[in-house]
Amino acid sequence: MSASRQSRRLGWIVFGLGMIALRVVMVWVPGFAEELYGRGVFPLIRLGMDNSLGLLPFPAVYLLTVLLLFAIVRRLRKRNRNIHSLLRRFTGMGLGLAAFLSALAGLFLVLWGFNYARIPLRHQLALPLDPLEEKAVIHELERAAAGLNKWVEMKPASTKTGLEKRVRAAVKTTLQEMDWPAVGSPRVRTLYPGVVLKAFGVSGVYNPFTGAATLPAGLPAVSRPFLMAHELAHAWGVTDEGEANLVAFLACTRSADAALAYSAHLAWWDYLYGPALRADHDAAVALQKRLDAVVRTDQESLRMHWQRYRGRLMSAARHVNHLYLRSQGVSAGVLSYDSFPALLRAWRRSAAKGVSG
Repeated sequence: MSASRQSRRLGWIVFGLGMIALRVVMVWVPGFAEELYGRGVFPLIRLGMDNSLGLLPFPAVYLLTVLLLFAIVRRLRKRNRNIHSLLRRFTGMGLGLAAFLSALAGLFLVLWGFNYARIPLRHQLALPLDPLEEKAVIHELERAAAGLNKWVEMKPASTKTGLEKRVRAAVKTTLQEMDWPAVGSPRVRTLYPGVVLKAFGVSGVYNPFTGAATLPAGLPAVSRPFLMAHELAHAWGVTDEGEANLVAFLACTRSADAALAYSAHLAWWDYLYGPALRADHDAAVALQKRLDAVVRTDQESLRMHWQRYRGRLMSAARHVNHLYLRSQGVSAGVLSYDSFPALLRAWRRSAAKGVSG
């Protein structure tokens, strides 16, 4: 291994470890992460991503994948087969792998991961995270049912026209009203083939290396607006899953856009129906029967769509996601998604106090 290559690899290792150390320090000073990174560095990164990779006519992940494969093939072709010892060969491979993983971790933190150390959105909004009582769950389900029956009558037959711009504008406005910095115009990309994400039970993901919110191809149209809004909340630095759901719901329902509002109410119902069945099975079933026939058809289509991908791979991916979220300071892991109904009720109560005050 040449001295220059070894120096580069050691440099990446130092960089990655340095960023990890900084992330640990940020846990103790969230105000530092909020002001310096969240409201300083990250908006600049957001603008840089949007005005470079975001301008490509295709998802940048394809370009990065091709470049990575090219680099691997090039490295394999240049590999010196006459290495003096097996030990030196494995040492070089180990150092290269360590450098790659360190670079990956360091870049992830710089490009987006430091957002995990920021002051959570719910704390900035002073929203208590109190669990819903049994009666409250049924009451929330009644509201969701009323919203579904209302918006299903107004939603257009097709939601594709200008959907990305409409959702992005709604999310941006909502975040700005929350005093959360939302600069730039992150893109929503569709990944083909969709099974690449769906097999892992992933309905959407934010890619910090491309700066794009990414949805798998072939998602049911009624679910896309809410999922877009959720991933765009992540693109603007909201890390908690329940908080991203809250932003997505508010953005979709306050825009007076029937397609967006209907999609948000479908998601809201989905988060409520399981807990409602456990709280009062008969009341929940009765509310289900009161839904418009079109709503029930859409719900069944969504259920059947994801049923095709259920299996061990999806379960394993959920477990990995749980461990990842916990490693980033999200103590509830994947259960943080389920905090959405409680956060929504807290938001409404806070808004009501603001009006009365």
